[in-house]
Order: sequence, then structure tokens, then C-alpha cells
Amino acid sequence: MSLFNKSIALSKKILSYAIDTFLILTVIGASLYLAVRGPEFHGHWLRHSVGSKVYTIKDIRNRGGGTGFAIKAPSGNSYILTNDHVCSVSSDGENVLIENESGLSMQRRILSKSDFTDLCLIEGIPGVEGLSMGSEPMIGQIVAAVGHPALMPITLSRGEIITKEDTTIIMGPISAIGPDGKEQLAPPEFGGISAKECSLKKHRQVEQVQNFGFFVIKYKMCAVVVEDAYRTNMLVQGGNSGSPVVNFWGNVVGVVFAMDSAGWGIDVSHKDVIKFLKNY
Repeated sequence: MSLFNKSIALSKKILSYAIDTFLILTVIGASLYLAVRGPEFHGHWLRHSVGSKVYTIKDIRNRGGGTGFAIKAPSGNSYILTNDHVCSVSSDGENVLIENESGLSMQRRILSKSDFTDLCLIEGIPGVEGLSMGSEPMIGQIVAAVGHPALMPITLSRGEIITKEDTTIIMGPISAIGPDGKEQLAPPEFGGISAKECSLKKHRQVEQVQNFGFFVIKYKMCAVVVEDAYRTNMLVQGGNSGSPVVNFWGNVVGVVFAMDSAGWGIDVSHKDVIKFLKNY
């Protein structure tokens, strides 16, 4: 082989090595970039794919409310799912106002409510296909809530499922019993709840005792008990009630219904959502 041909062959080997090295470095660089920016990209994707099917729920007089989202039921039809206590803002008990990201709103009818699981089903929006249900999540699984905290624009909050347990949420006082043994009802203007209002299936009346040195006051409180609720470390606020809790793929695994004293989300379980939707 001539010197010229040897030079050509060597050049080809060097070029091939350079191309292989470049490709390897490109793959490594892209992998590192995705490792660093992946969660951010995934967050943007969830905000778009899930957030486009999430709504603000208000009463027809445009007061207070929470979050709701389009869900695909077993029949294949799509509805809007939220909390029972969000639907309770309805001034006529039959209709609520649904508002999307763009500010477009329409009145929809309440179809079904469950005071026991704190879920409420609302008429769907024509042409909008709901989110699909995912499989039951595990302890430690990373999930995300997509909703309207304080009725602000779409917000994503990530966290993990810490436990699955029966959860008691204090709704407010019914009465107080002082040292003299006399019971005084808590006035509504201070959050008081009547015993009649605290008689739903999910409600419990519990006692709390507070010691003020020389005397003790017993409070009768109205509480809500939700079975097998998911406790998470997702940060939520008022207005997040009714937000979908989704897995990595954007499939629904629960519904936010409350928060603890640290602001961590408590969710209606996958099992209860499935059971609530089974007849639709």
C-alpha cells in the first residue's frame, strides 16, 4: 500500500473515531441535561396535559369554591369530579359555575354527591375528554396535585404518599361545656356548626378538652372521617380541594380534599374514586 493510501486510511480511522467520540459525548451531554432539566420538563407537560382539563368551581353567583377536573368514567363518558364540600357552595343546590384557564365559564348541573367520601360529580363539558384513572398508588410513590390554590392560576405541587389511613378532619365547634357544667352552643359567626348539620354519614362528634389552669373547658366538635385517605407531603392551600392527584403519566390516583396543620395534602383514595364512578 502506498504512503498516500495509508494516509487516507489513517484519516478515515481518525474521522470515524472523532465521529464516535462526538456521538458518545452528545449522548452523555443530552442525558445529563435531561437528568437536570427532566423534572422541569415533566412539570410543564403535566401542567399542560392535566391542567387543560382542570377547572375552577364556583357557585352561580361567582362566589368562593375550589377545583374540579374532567374525568373519564367506566362508561367512556366524561364528567367533572370535585369534592362534596366544594359543591356545597352552590346557592341553589343544583348548579355550579365551571371556569377554565382562559376564563371561559359555563353553568353545569350537579349529578351526584357522596358525603361519605367527600366527592361530587358534575355534568361534563361537551367535546372535552376526561383524564383516565391510573392504578392504585403505593406508599412512597411520587404524585402531583394540579389545581387552583386560593383560586389562583393552575399550580403543580409534587410530593409522595406517606401513609394510607382513616383521617379525621375537624370542621368546627358545636358547643362548649364550662366549669359550671352548662353547655353553650357555638355561634355560627365564629364557625359554629349545629348538631343537625353534623349528622351526615361521614360526620362524627368528638370531644376536645382544654385546660386553663384552674378550670377545664370541654368542646364538642364536628369532624369528618374519610377512610383510607392518602396523607402526602404535597403542599396545598384552600382552593386546592377537588384537585386531581395524578401519577407520573398524568393518570388520576386520588382527589385532594383537605390539608393538615403543615399544609400537606390529604386525598380521597383511589379505591373511593373508583367506587364513586362505577355507576357512570
